[in-house]
Amino acid sequence: MTQDKEYLEAAAAAVDRETMENPGVPIPVDPDVAAHMGAMEDDAMSYEDALESGVPVEEAD
Repeated sequence: MTQDKEYLEAAAAAVDRETMENPGVPIPVDPDVAAHMGAMEDDAMSYEDALESGVPVEEAD
């Protein structure tokens, strides 16, 4: 378990360093590392809710 945490912390630090050195450049991140960094799926509004709101939206791929 400690090895996993150490790996996640090291990988998160590497991602952070990459984003600072290359602002605006997308950095691929392993889903487990992203979760460790606090990433989450944005589910504040579904596509159907957006359609019902009357605001025009483009369908996601």
